[in-house]
Amino acid sequence: MYVLAFDRDWTVDVNPPPNREAVPLEWVRYWAHEADHQVWAIGNQDLVYEAGIPGVVEAIRRYHGDLDVLGEQDESGRYESWPSRERRLELLAELFPDAARYIVVDDLDLSHVDDWDHYTAWEFLEAIESHPLKSYLYPPPADSAYMGSTDTTSSHSDHVDEIRQQLRAAEAVELPSVLV
Repeated sequence: MYVLAFDRDWTVDVNPPPNREAVPLEWVRYWAHEADHQVWAIGNQDLVYEAGIPGVVEAIRRYHGDLDVLGEQDESGRYESWPSRERRLELLAELFPDAARYIVVDDLDLSHVDDWDHYTAWEFLEAIESHPLKSYLYPPPADSAYMGSTDTTSSHSDHVDEIRQQLRAAEAVELPSVLV
């Protein structure tokens, strides 16, 4: 099992980098729901809803058992405290100590974080097309319900829809997209 941590902006095709390739949202969904990997949103938390994956709040909840470490939320949904990107990756590594590999795909350079392999979106796509990632992180099959679907409310998977409903219902997940 790999742990994959994705930023959203300038990384995933819902908000691609200028003049560069981005990771298709369908691939993120596929790895999260059809492959044996842990896939997390560590940047813009809109990706939690778009891909139906856990994010920073869920990582903190699993690690600490509650969200007290974040403090109170203000009326716009912002917490008093928010962990750095480095700490977000450290939390995931601590939550999944037996992972075969830790990969972060982000436009910010996180190559200095111990045990994590950092890729920009275009480097990540190149690594998937070649070795060594191709054998572990192959894209979804062309006939997959994940390919060609950019509709985040599509019924390609009841499981994904169920996760989205649970995430939307959880008051602690209500974070504005500006929190990255």
